[in-house]
Amino acid sequence: MALATAATLTTLTPAEAFNPGQLAQLKSTNSCSRCDLTFAPLEKATLNGAILESAALMSANLRNAKLNSARLNYAMLSEANLSGADLSNANLENAQLMGAQLSGTVLTGANLSWATWTDGSTCDEGSIGQCKKLISYKKK
Repeated sequence: MALATAATLTTLTPAEAFNPGQLAQLKSTNSCSRCDLTFAPLEKATLNGAILESAALMSANLRNAKLNSARLNYAMLSEANLSGADLSNANLENAQLMGAQLSGTVLTGANLSWATWTDGSTCDEGSIGQCKKLISYKKK
């Protein structure tokens, strides 16, 4: 019976995913740590200095958004559209960026230490402005 129930679960659609109250909170206070903003429509949003630590932003549309100096450490940005976004000086430490679209994204001064990069690799400590992929050494 448990298998039948699990098989009937449906996938979230964009209209069902993000919490509208939390989206309104972000827009009014520029802060929404630990919020669920999955699939949120934030194209061209001005979120400079926003506090989005540990926020769920999977598949969010942040195309051409302004996120200068935003605090996105531990944010889940997998599959998010960040094309053309300005993330200058943003803190993306430990952020999840697997599958995110970064075409034309400005990362000047952004802290990517320990972030999971778009291809699933890990950015090394001290990755500023670009992901310096962590090299794991195997013992022989």
